[in-house]
Amino acid sequence: MESFFVIEKGPLEEGELKKRKSVRTKFGKIGYGGLKGGINMEKVEYPGVLKRGAAYIIDTIVLFSLLGILHFPIFSIWIKHPPSMDELFAIPLIGLLYLGVYLAYFTVLEGTMGFTIGKRVLGLKVQKENGEPCGLREALLRNVLRVIDGIASYLVGALLIATSRKKQRFGDIVAKTVVVKGDWGK
Repeated sequence: MESFFVIEKGPLEEGELKKRKSVRTKFGKIGYGGLKGGINMEKVEYPGVLKRGAAYIIDTIVLFSLLGILHFPIFSIWIKHPPSMDELFAIPLIGLLYLGVYLAYFTVLEGTMGFTIGKRVLGLKVQKENGEPCGLREALLRNVLRVIDGIASYLVGALLIATSRKKQRFGDIVAKTVVVKGDWGK
């Protein structure tokens, strides 16, 4: 994992202002100047392909379970009463329902809580590049763009994560989000 410092407004721990008069960041030298509260420097870790991939596998298992719950009643009826040719139009609609569940799972969880079940299990969270919580708009955008990241069995997304400074896939870059090691104590 690669580490960077992020500037965050807020009080420093007791005595931190006395220890540091200024600090050099990617934004240049920042002085504390004795301001009450100062600037809080937080170390951010960006997980790589393996950890993010493992979180996605966990999420896929959860999603298959959810989709199985939807799938069972529909197709158990079709086994007893096979659909006629006119009723087969429902199959694409069922596919759209599954796609909606998939998109809603990632969008709602990341947009409201900052993590999916897989990310939470592995101690990861999604946030905006500036450190603010990921909103529904950003979560929807980053997840709709999984279509591009998923090209060639997620090869595009994996290459971008492996080569970008903040370990972002295409959806993250466009939505201006990052996946970071979660700080569940705050």
